[in-house]
Amino acid sequence: MNGWSLDPEGIFLNHGSFGACPTDILGEQRRLRSEMEASPVPFTLERLPLLLERARRETASFFGADPSRFMFVKNATTGVNTVLAGLDPTEGKELLLTSYGYPACGKAVERWWCGRGGTVRVVDLPLPPPSDAHLTELIVAGVRDKTGVVLLDHITSSTAVCLPLEEICAKVSRPGLTLLVDGAHAPGTVPLDLEALGRRGVTFYTGNLHKWCCSPKGAAFLWANPAAEMELHPLVTSHGWQLGLHSEFDWTGTDDPTAWLVVPACLKWLAEQREGGWPEIRTECRSLLEYGIEEVASALGVQVMGRGTSFMESLELPEKLYHPQLRSTLWREHRIDIHVEAPTHNYPPILRLSAFLYNRASDYRRLAGLLRKFFRP
Repeated sequence: MNGWSLDPEGIFLNHGSFGACPTDILGEQRRLRSEMEASPVPFTLERLPLLLERARRETASFFGADPSRFMFVKNATTGVNTVLAGLDPTEGKELLLTSYGYPACGKAVERWWCGRGGTVRVVDLPLPPPSDAHLTELIVAGVRDKTGVVLLDHITSSTAVCLPLEEICAKVSRPGLTLLVDGAHAPGTVPLDLEALGRRGVTFYTGNLHKWCCSPKGAAFLWANPAAEMELHPLVTSHGWQLGLHSEFDWTGTDDPTAWLVVPACLKWLAEQREGGWPEIRTECRSLLEYGIEEVASALGVQVMGRGTSFMESLELPEKLYHPQLRSTLWREHRIDIHVEAPTHNYPPILRLSAFLYNRASDYRRLAGLLRKFFRP
């Protein structure tokens, strides 16, 4: 796996869970850490603000965002919690989720919204996923007069479905409605223009950079529409309190900021891996993924769930083939890593596969052969 720190003896088909960082970028992060440790105070007080501003400006530009409303956070879950913590659930409004939603964000809703007296409603979305038009219709129909907040996954975690976000937001947007988008899997997967999404009605958007943008762990962003009525503050209050968004979010106490600082280098490194840049990467990975998911589906005798992304696709795992240790067994005994989702919300178990620059067709053939041999009756 030239250029990557992944186990050369392993087959990694689970990039969507926690990502993987290129070796060169990890080297640049180590260099910055060494600089920080060599002169902790001058680096933190003098160098860091300039480096953060540059990294923010370049990263925001990649995602079509005004840097003045673009903040680095540790992960998308932090971004969702940050917004929920600032909302007022006592006004009799309800919060709307979908059944495709990421479970951790559902728990954040329980804490910040339900725990303070707010009510929640869930729109049940079917599996396999229907057409974009049908998904849009179901979600739009779920928004009522009393709905005050809508929390949507841009790309759903277990099912790998890219929701028709622009169409949904354009149809449900109205004054006073907060549209919070959990874009954990979207950066890198799809071209993002956050300002355009804001014009469509998105109020807040948070996305991970450690997944498909391949940054070191601990890098994500939170973007706020300038029209947002709610004051936005980080979960931790420190010296930057009331000194502006960047002052508040950049400094929440002593931490290691190097994952944020190397994001522009990572975006550039990835774009340079193919002559056609990001569009070619997406096309190449999608072609490989289509081959791989069909190989595995054929081995299991199931249908591909469909509506996946450039990098992820899911299939229904028959109940008789599912067991909780499937993922760990494959890794421990055969050095193959996949994502297996347990049955939940009346959904069957799901097997999700990814494809990225280091994968080959033989990876999927190896997995298909093992599944056919060890897990099929």
